[in-house]
Amino acid sequence: ALASPVIGSIEILDSTVECETYIEPPTCGRSVESVDCSAQFCDAVLADGYTMKYKINVPPDTSKEECAGCTMSVEMYYDGDAWIALGFSTDGQMVGSDAVIGIPGSGVSKYVMAGKTVSQVTEMPESQQTLTDSSVEFDGQQTVMKFTKIMDEPDEVPIVVGDNMFLWAYGSSPTLGYHAGRDSFALDLSIGSETSGMDDAVSVGDEVCITGYMMDQFCINRGTFLDDPGTETLKFPEKHSFHCLLDVPVCQQGGYTVLGPKNEDTGEHCIGYRIHSDDSKKVVETGFALGNGVADNGYCSGCTGDDSAPSFGWVATVKG
Repeated sequence: ALASPVIGSIEILDSTVECETYIEPPTCGRSVESVDCSAQFCDAVLADGYTMKYKINVPPDTSKEECAGCTMSVEMYYDGDAWIALGFSTDGQMVGSDAVIGIPGSGVSKYVMAGKTVSQVTEMPESQQTLTDSSVEFDGQQTVMKFTKIMDEPDEVPIVVGDNMFLWAYGSSPTLGYHAGRDSFALDLSIGSETSGMDDAVSVGDEVCITGYMMDQFCINRGTFLDDPGTETLKFPEKHSFHCLLDVPVCQQGGYTVLGPKNEDTGEHCIGYRIHSDDSKKVVETGFALGNGVADNGYCSGCTGDDSAPSFGWVATVKG
């Protein structure tokens, strides 16, 4: 997806506070073209300082829809010196999933994740180490991992031209150990990613202000709300409960975003500005103080507002 800029050192205000100036996010109000991810690399923003490029390689004797013998080329970039990983899952959970892990100084290998301890994350047998064009290195600023993987392999979680559930993780050092950050994300490989046809209007260091719905990145990635899976995240942010937004650990850990206005053609709100992970605690604390802690027998367990406070659809003015 087209990367949205990150804002930090934020100030969260009531939605009635108007922005003195407004810089339109580069993901909103632009001419947007779809990129064919079988023709060129597409981009995905996983977390602050962690991005992925990916491309489907379709053999000449098959189609993208059938994709017999297709491979997926991946490049991952993490701001820091650490092991990094991309996992392949059926349910978004670590246990029972497969992963490609890159360890600077050691290399890139395929692993089986039988449990949550390091001893239960084991390299696949040599016969299953089928990655090609694999490398991992720390270049002084980023850890960069590259590999190409066969999409459908025996006894492994398949990658399909359709909906996939992937996992990302990174460590605190180049030694494989407990992850310092991790999450699951959905990726539909049957559609392209989006790219803007214009140069970004926002530069590093710009002060921005936006009024919009607060949204957690986890629910954006999954496409529907965790506690209301029949409702699409970007189409109906007014139905997003304070409980789902603020109480749930995976939603807190995935970070937060301020949505931009709704596109009348698609019916979806654009993804405006992502909030730096250092400010996630501020988002949670502010939301808890604002949200209704009485409705539905305290459905938002951390909220402390009275019964006149909102339970759904948090709109705020955010400066950063």
